[in-house]
Amino acid sequence: MNDLQTPPDLPPDIDYQPPSQPAGLSTGAKWGLGCSIGCLLTLLIAGTIIYFVYVKVKDFGNAVLDQFTAEAPIVFQQPEADPAVIEALTARFDAFGEALKTGAETEPLSLTGEEINLLIHNHPTWKDLAGKADVAIAEDQLTARLSIPLDQVGSLVKGRYLNARASIRLSLSAGHLEGYLTDIEVANQPIPEPFRQELEKQNIFEGSRSDPNLKVELERIAEIRIEGGRLILVPRPAAERQPPAATPAPVPAPAAPADAPPPTI
Repeated sequence: MNDLQTPPDLPPDIDYQPPSQPAGLSTGAKWGLGCSIGCLLTLLIAGTIIYFVYVKVKDFGNAVLDQFTAEAPIVFQQPEADPAVIEALTARFDAFGEALKTGAETEPLSLTGEEINLLIHNHPTWKDLAGKADVAIAEDQLTARLSIPLDQVGSLVKGRYLNARASIRLSLSAGHLEGYLTDIEVANQPIPEPFRQELEKQNIFEGSRSDPNLKVELERIAEIRIEGGRLILVPRPAAERQPPAATPAPVPAPAAPADAPPPTI
């Protein structure tokens, strides 16, 4: 914690609205296993917290905006690992994604927080998060630290950064992905209690239900869970993930030979 003053209570006439993803944090353009499960998870946490910072805290004026944003980003250290370890990790990650797409047999994908951080810095589908986020997993809880430039969010916070931390409870059941934030901190301090209570009720994946790309991804996965300090993705049985058979093209009728005699009447 820092020595900033406790944030003010919210006036009763300011209503809470469910979080929506702010401009500049679009995730729809980069689907695939990496972004739908890893990048999407972290960006949705960022989007939810940025909603609080920009849409709500700005109602209190520049002084409070300054309290919940920073002039400098968090400096994330690039994780170190033997190149052979990184190569094996990225190959395992890619093989799992390819097996999901092709309907091949595959074991569940299990990733520690350290392995996710290595993917963030060494895999192309996670590269947008490099230098902006890291994660830690303890038992059944994933915690993400974020440092996001706010230049694209609005002029009130241009040149400032969202430095935040939040934990998430994650589950996938019957194709329905749910993620709920807990222990949300912005600028090393808890957000005001009314917002915390409301944000913790929101499924941060609710707005992604209608995305057809995410639907395809989730149809290939039986379960997503966090346990034993790992993020675990369990695929559906291979027979349920077979790509649809291509419809055979109609066979055209054979053309009559050019020198064929005219039909007899």
